[in-house]
Amino acid sequence: MMRIGCDIVQIQRIRSSLAHKILSENEQRIYQTLKEQRAIEFLAGHFAAKEAVFKTLDKPVDFKDIEITYDQMGRPICNIENVQISISHEKEYAMAVALRVFL
Repeated sequence: MMRIGCDIVQIQRIRSSLAHKILSENEQRIYQTLKEQRAIEFLAGHFAAKEAVFKTLDKPVDFKDIEITYDQMGRPICNIENVQISISHEKEYAMAVALRVFL
């Protein structure tokens, strides 16, 4: 069995004040190294990804408990067991898909 979640965000609606509400400490460290527009795109992508992951879960969790890091190829990795994610940006939108496989 599997569960799929997806989310799309209009980047211009994202405010930097959202960072401390949804990003883990590790994600905040990365976020703080980015320049203005890239930082907002990063935040929008992470928000969409966390919403998508949230939709695959059986119980509510704090967004800070969902952590997204990146492998050496730049692919996003989710810390939630058995969840794969993909994040994409295009002009004014960020979107993400999460797939959770139940073993």
